[in-house]
Amino acid sequence: KECILKNIFPREDYRELIELVFIYLGGGELPARKFFLRQPGAMHHARFMSKSIYLMKMELMTERISFSVEERRQVHKMAQFIALFYAKYFLRSRIAVFSPLDDLKFLSSIISYSDEDPDLAIPVITSIKRHLWYLTEELVVLSLFNEELASFTRSVMAKKLFSIPRPDVFNVGKPKFPTIDDYNLPFLSSLIGPRSWLIFALLGLTNSQDWLQLPPKYWELMFDYRFARNFCVNLQVVNDCAERAIKLVEDFSHITQDEEQFQFLLQSVEEHRKKFLLLPRTL
Repeated sequence: KECILKNIFPREDYRELIELVFIYLGGGELPARKFFLRQPGAMHHARFMSKSIYLMKMELMTERISFSVEERRQVHKMAQFIALFYAKYFLRSRIAVFSPLDDLKFLSSIISYSDEDPDLAIPVITSIKRHLWYLTEELVVLSLFNEELASFTRSVMAKKLFSIPRPDVFNVGKPKFPTIDDYNLPFLSSLIGPRSWLIFALLGLTNSQDWLQLPPKYWELMFDYRFARNFCVNLQVVNDCAERAIKLVEDFSHITQDEEQFQFLLQSVEEHRKKFLLLPRTL
C-alpha cells in the first residue's frame, strides 16, 4: 500500500504486480486509482516477474477460467506463495543494502511455512540455500548501510568488523556460503568476517574506520561512512538488469551475424529505449 500511495515504481510491471497482490490480499480499493486487469503481455522464461503477474491474474479470474482440479490447486498454491512471500522480497531485491536481512527473513518465513505446506516450502528452502550471496562475508556488510535496520544490530555488526584485523591482501576467489541451520538461523553480526573489509578496500577507504566504534547516530558525521553508504545504496543489483539483457539479446540476435554490428545494434536499441521510454507504443 505504501508503494502505491507514494507511486514508487521503477517500471509499470512492478506497479501491476503490486496492485494484483494488494487486491488478492484483500486490500480493498486502490488508494490512487481504479483497479483493472490489464491485457496479458509477453511472458519470457528469463522474466520471473511476468510469471507472477500471469499467475495472480489466473487466481483472480479462477471463476471464469476452466481449470482441472489439479491446475486449480497449483495456481492457488503459487498465488499464495507469490502474495505472501515472493512479491515483497522480489520488489525489495533492487535495493542491495536490504538484501542480507531480507534473505534471512525470507528463509525464516519459508521455514515457518513448511509446517503449513512442506511440498512447497522444502524446494524453496533448497533453492534459497543455493543463492546465499548476500550472506557471505563480502556482502553481509552491506547491512551496515541499511538505515532501516535497528541501530543495535548495526552497532553490533560494526564493532564485530572493527575487532577483526583488516587483511593486507584479498585473494581472488568465489565467496564462500555460510552453513545455515534451519532451526538456528544466524545473526547478521555472526556472518561478518575478514573479507567483510573487501568493500572498503575496493572503495579506497584505507583509513582505520574508527566510526565503526561509534553509535550509529553519529555515523552520518563521518566522511568515509557517507561515501560508502552512497555507493552501497546506489549499487546496481544484477538480477533484473541481467534478465532484461537476456531478453534484449534474444529479440535481436537474428538480425546480424557480425559481432561488432550486433553490439552496435544492442547499444542503439538501449539508447532509443532510454530516450523514448514514456512515448505510447502506438507512436
